[in-house]
Amino acid sequence: DGTLVDPEAPETLIYSQTARDTFVLIGVMFTAEKKDPPAVYEPYLRWHLHEGCREGRQKLKETKDGSCPGDAKPTRSGYMTHVWFVSTDDLVHAFAMNPPRQAIMAYQKSLT
Repeated sequence: DGTLVDPEAPETLIYSQTARDTFVLIGVMFTAEKKDPPAVYEPYLRWHLHEGCREGRQKLKETKDGSCPGDAKPTRSGYMTHVWFVSTDDLVHAFAMNPPRQAIMAYQKSLT
């Protein structure tokens, strides 16, 4: 949509599947659409990207020298950042690059 870091319209909603086979909203993701990420909300937002190898739709691991095996092509995502739904007294985990599972679970339990 061309808008960067709009809290009212994140590019992606992140869900976790529960043991009861339902889904719970645990965070959102913002993307910079293959541009350099904006400096807005720094230093809290942790912008990152993913690089790897792909052959068709299949992801492959790089070889030891960092090149892609066989006919696989190197890929690079656009920049992204996550905001995880955790307790307001645990905001250190809200901007983690990987899901802070314990903090998310603790917050979900507090809602019931």
